[in-house]
Amino acid sequence: PYSPAAIVSLDAFKGIFDLRVENEAGSIPALESASLVQFLIEREGGITGVRRAWGKGSTKRLLARITPESITHLSEGWREAALASGMKASDYHRWHSYYLLASGDPGRAYTEARKYLVGSADPAEIAIAVKCAISMGNFAAAERIAAGLTGEVYAEMKRYLTLFHGWATASGGTIRVLAPDRATAQEKVKTLQTSYQEVTGKLALAPAELPPQVTVFIYPDQAAKTAGETITPLPPEESAAFHLLVDDDAVFQLARTIPAYAFRMDTYSNLLRDGLAVALTTETADLVAQGRRLRQEGHWTSLYILDYGTSDPNTVRIEAGLMLKYILDHFGPEAIRSIWIGTSPLGEDLSLDSAIREACGLSREELDKSVGEWIDSFSD
Repeated sequence: PYSPAAIVSLDAFKGIFDLRVENEAGSIPALESASLVQFLIEREGGITGVRRAWGKGSTKRLLARITPESITHLSEGWREAALASGMKASDYHRWHSYYLLASGDPGRAYTEARKYLVGSADPAEIAIAVKCAISMGNFAAAERIAAGLTGEVYAEMKRYLTLFHGWATASGGTIRVLAPDRATAQEKVKTLQTSYQEVTGKLALAPAELPPQVTVFIYPDQAAKTAGETITPLPPEESAAFHLLVDDDAVFQLARTIPAYAFRMDTYSNLLRDGLAVALTTETADLVAQGRRLRQEGHWTSLYILDYGTSDPNTVRIEAGLMLKYILDHFGPEAIRSIWIGTSPLGEDLSLDSAIREACGLSREELDKSVGEWIDSFSD
């Protein structure tokens, strides 16, 4: 029901709370979840023992029906069981490469892929190596590797090679940009590297929380984007690989996504996600000026009822940005981390109001008053 090699191939092996299955059955999160269930079946003496966890509730509560062990202890046991068999599996190196690519480290993935390519005739292994080379911007190597393929797998890789033919690559620090022309790649990488450093600095993220590489594909149109984005197996929150149109706000998308990667879980709140991105990428003076204008024109929506369903989307983003900017400036990055994790289904699964109250000691109604006074304290 699962591949042990896939499960143990990532250095930062996920814990139970990090699991989330949103993609097709063959995705990495689905494999990890299947691995956990298989581990519980084997440990609890069969499927009957695991059936007790079937029902509604959080992962922690459902697992408590099976075993009194803590999540941490159960995760450790699961990891030990996987390690005992996974690294001995014949497909270990292929899955290791695939997993590294999926987790945002195409450089190491490509290095691993080149190891198993020697003498390999497995189309799946060769295809992963082609994807790794493309993600590194090494298009010539991808062409050479793909030459050993035939049939449907070759046709799939040929579509990628045709799509990215003639593209340019530019790198700066953690950021690698792939674009149809060199000027676009170079322009984007400069902007994104500066913004990336600012975002991670404002959130006080540790190096270990950040991806080894952020890969950004810039497409000329939607058709090209749809064709190219399947080259990375997971969304940017897990892979740190972005597929964007040339006119997309790449800086905003980066700021919107990096917290989920760093905190290893995503928030359910679009208000929090977008508001934080605005707060991280907009100068305080500009944001305050927009908020003052809303208040003066009578278009300000009280923060305790602010949501996308009740107000103009642009107004929501401005006000949410001001709210998160105020929290970041007055309560620090740890409050942001607490609110984000608090509003994650994999964290505390709290409402945004409850998470803010726990982190800041304020209700959103009280926060509305404080943010208003803060805006008014700025001189014109």
